[in-house]
Amino acid sequence: MTGDRRFDRREFMQLSGIAAASTFGFGEDVPVRTERAEEFHRFPTIELRAHQDPGSVVNWVLPGRRTLSRFTFGTPDQPYSLPDHWINVAEPPVADVLREFPLPSGLPLEARAVNEDGTRFTHTTIPTPFSDKYRTTSGSFDITYTNRRLRDRTGKDDPDLPSDDVELSSTFTDPAGNEYELRLQKVIEPLWPNYATGGGVVTTELLHGVTGTGTPLMPRMMAYGAMWSIGKLLINGEVVDKNRVIHFMTTEMVRDSQYHLVTTKDLPLSEDEAYLGYPHHTHGILPPVKITEQGPTYDPVPTAFELPNGQKQPFIHIMYDKDVIDEFVVKQPEAGGAGTRTTTAARQTTTARQTATATQRAQQTTTADVATSFFIGGEVAGWQALQQGPISEGVNPTLNLETGRRYEVTWRNLDGLPHNFAIVDSNGNVLLATDIMSRQGETQTVTFEATERMAEYLCQVHPSSMRGEIAFGGGG
Repeated sequence: MTGDRRFDRREFMQLSGIAAASTFGFGEDVPVRTERAEEFHRFPTIELRAHQDPGSVVNWVLPGRRTLSRFTFGTPDQPYSLPDHWINVAEPPVADVLREFPLPSGLPLEARAVNEDGTRFTHTTIPTPFSDKYRTTSGSFDITYTNRRLRDRTGKDDPDLPSDDVELSSTFTDPAGNEYELRLQKVIEPLWPNYATGGGVVTTELLHGVTGTGTPLMPRMMAYGAMWSIGKLLINGEVVDKNRVIHFMTTEMVRDSQYHLVTTKDLPLSEDEAYLGYPHHTHGILPPVKITEQGPTYDPVPTAFELPNGQKQPFIHIMYDKDVIDEFVVKQPEAGGAGTRTTTAARQTTTARQTATATQRAQQTTTADVATSFFIGGEVAGWQALQQGPISEGVNPTLNLETGRRYEVTWRNLDGLPHNFAIVDSNGNVLLATDIMSRQGETQTVTFEATERMAEYLCQVHPSSMRGEIAFGGGG
C-alpha cells in the first residue's frame, strides 16, 4: 500500500507524544508583551522580532543527501510522504513545478535509497537543499513577522480582513565571498496544495515533517515565526532576479553538534546535543521556484557560487545559527466584564508531584460563591485536563456551566510558549481574556459569571488547536 501520511496538527502531536511532554519554549528569557489593539478582527495580531548581528555564525548549506526516517517516510512496503497526490490535485502551473521539483510536497520513490534487506529507506539518491554539508560564511538579518490572519484567504473572505506582513533585512555571503541581499516584494499565501500558511505568516506553529506544511525532508519543528514571500535577489550589489520565492523561519534548533540535520524523533535537542549549544536559529531558503505572469515556474536560483561539478548552486539555504529572538508581542482588545479577575501565580516546575499538588490546590479553592473550579493545562497541542471530576479527560475538554453561577479556571503553561485563556461567543466576539503568559510551569486564574453568550474557550495565540466547547445544563 502506498499513500500520504497526513494528520491534523492535534492528532499528530498526540501521536508523537507532545501532549505528554512539550518542551518547545523559546529556550531563553524572550520578552513577551501584550498591547491593546486599536482594531481587532476576531484574533489578536502577533509580532515576532528576531535578528542576528554581523560577526555571528552564518552557514551556507550545500547540496547533498538527506537521511530518511521511518516516521516521516515509512517503509518500502508502506511509503509515506509521496508527492503524487498533490501533483494530481494541483492546478497545471503548480503541478508542472512539482513534477520538476517535488520536494515541497514529498519525495518520489525513485529518489529513495533502500537498505540491503529492503526493509527501510536510508537516504535520498538525489542532492537536496537539506543536507549535512555546509560552509561557514558571514551575514546578518533583522526580521519582524506580523501575523494578523488565522487562515489563508478564500473566496468567502471579508475583504476588510487585514493581511499578514513581514519586514526583512537579510545579507550574507556564499563560500566564494560573493555578497547577497534579499529585498521583499510581498508576502504570499501557499503555492503548494498541501500547505496552510495562515495568510503567509505563522507564529508558534509546527511546520515540516508530517504536518503537511513545509517539505517533509525537514524535521517536524516548532517555528516561532515563519513566512512565505517573493522578493528580489541582489548579488554583489546588482539585482540578478526578482519574484523569487523566499521562505524564512525562526525555529527551534534542528542541527546537532556535528551540524547534522536531525529527524523528528531526535527533537527537541538538549543543550549538549544542539549545534553550539544554542536553542534556536533562523533559516532563509530560496528554492528553485519563481513567480511569473503565468504562475509559479521551476527556475534554478541564479547564484554566483560554483559547485565542484562546474555548475552554479541552484538554490540558497542560509542559516543564521546565533540569532536573537528580541520580542513576542500580542496585540489584543480590551476584554473581560463584570465579575472577572486574572491572577498569575509564581513560576512552578512540572513534575508529577507538583502537578498533583496544584490539582489539589485548584480543587480546594472552591468557595461559597464559586460553583466549580477547573484546572487545565495549555500547550500548542490543545488544552489538557489536569484534574478529575468536573472536567472530562482528553484534549480541549468541554466546560459544563450553569447560567448565573460563578466559576474559576486555573490553567498552567505546559510548553513555555505564549498562551492565554479567553472566552468567546458564537460569533467569535471576545467576552473575557487574560494576559499572555509564556513561562513553562506558570499558572493563571480567572473567575467569571457564566452567561449563555459563552460558546467556546480558547487561546487567542493558537485558536485552531487550543479551542474547547462550553456547554450549559450539563451538570456544571
